[in-house]
Amino acid sequence: MDFRNRKDFPWWNPRFWSDEYPGEHFDTPSTLCGALLARLLADWVRQLGLTMIIDLGCGDGNLLNHLSKVAESDISLLGIDVRSLPDQPGVTFRKHYWSVSHECWKASDSAGPGASSSMWPSAPALAFAVEWLDDLPAGVSAREPGGSAHEIDPEGNRRPLSPADADWLKQWWPGPGRAVVGRTRDRAWQWLAERLPPGSILATIDYGHVRGDRPSDGGLAAHYRGAPVRPGAAGNTTAAVAVDALAAAVEDIGAERWWFHRLADLPPDFWPVDDDRPLTHLALRSQRQLLTDPAHFGNFWLVAHRIPARGAADSGGSGRP
Repeated sequence: MDFRNRKDFPWWNPRFWSDEYPGEHFDTPSTLCGALLARLLADWVRQLGLTMIIDLGCGDGNLLNHLSKVAESDISLLGIDVRSLPDQPGVTFRKHYWSVSHECWKASDSAGPGASSSMWPSAPALAFAVEWLDDLPAGVSAREPGGSAHEIDPEGNRRPLSPADADWLKQWWPGPGRAVVGRTRDRAWQWLAERLPPGSILATIDYGHVRGDRPSDGGLAAHYRGAPVRPGAAGNTTAAVAVDALAAAVEDIGAERWWFHRLADLPPDFWPVDDDRPLTHLALRSQRQLLTDPAHFGNFWLVAHRIPARGAADSGGSGRP
């Protein structure tokens, strides 16, 4: 599939997620904290008057299963993933993938070059992704101190950077060492921001970094069946997201910054843990602990933007609930 072209993106396994599920290989906020995340998203759509929640890269559908229990009955739930998923009451699934090469969404079962637009809402919606962007293929570069950057593959072979990748590195990751060129992630996020209806929210939780703390190894990681493996080898390779570049990409086209925080730094009242049932309250508090503990998911980022009316910036404040 051209969304993971091995030639263009040699660090990424082109077929891994066609029949694998994240929970079989590593823990994510969706798998361990799905109940609390579902409450948070349900609160957002209720307070903002949205009509749909879209789970981008929904994995095994765990988050959507929790959402089906807490979201209002008139909220549509849509899960998008590259593989087939079992039926869930109240949830619609679409087999689609983001084509990095063609910069569009495509039906997974289609071999043709055309894009798919059938899954996008016509009314304001919440599009949410958990550890989806870090899995999108990207170029990997290396730069010696005082030298110029070049693209590298897992075996250390070099080739020149494209002008677009070189420009991205110059702006967002100019230092020495290994770097992951976040341009493909920026473009995927920008595509969504350009097409969601005004009033929508585009949000992600992912592990990432900003220009002041870029990892010298590029932030590449790979796992298989719960164990770390060498990036670019067996298993799937991921890379932390340059979240400041991601935010800038959608703000350049008019999206309004809503939340831009590490999970550990969000306000104390951000997480909806209150519940009259003692055991449920305890479970939600435990999930909050996981989401805010730097040893677990606390160093992950929440990046969320509101989509204003086309061609006009909103002057009415942040719009946060």
